[in-house]
Amino acid sequence: MNRGSSLKAIPQCDPGGILTHEHVLYAAGTKILTNDDTGFAEAVAAAKRADIVLTAVGGDPLWMTGEAASRAHLGLPGNQQQLLEAVAATGKPIVLIVFSGRPLVLDWAANHVPAVLQAWFPGVPPWCEYCLAMSIRAAS
Repeated sequence: MNRGSSLKAIPQCDPGGILTHEHVLYAAGTKILTNDDTGFAEAVAAAKRADIVLTAVGGDPLWMTGEAASRAHLGLPGNQQQLLEAVAATGKPIVLIVFSGRPLVLDWAANHVPAVLQAWFPGVPPWCEYCLAMSIRAAS
């Protein structure tokens, strides 16, 4: 499951609700296994225009989960931590959605992000997007 496609699909799962395309801005920000920050400016700009920011982070389900996928560092891979900090610097409230197949060390997020939703790898679309949308809507 691709975390970006899941966030883009959430508005389809809440027709007539608060999570419709009219209310949701989307910016990719970065990819899971990269240090490319060319999407940071777009993500920060979208966050500045938003009332609440949904930020998706986590691991790659093919390379970071399961047998023979040991990791020496249990933080966010790539430059996701830097993106999270840049988005948090906007001062907007953040709901952090964590996609992973194992626990991650999220010390900074625990101290700076008001809401964290551990989504794990939630399964097959469209049900995974529907469950995320309903969880977010129920908390709003």
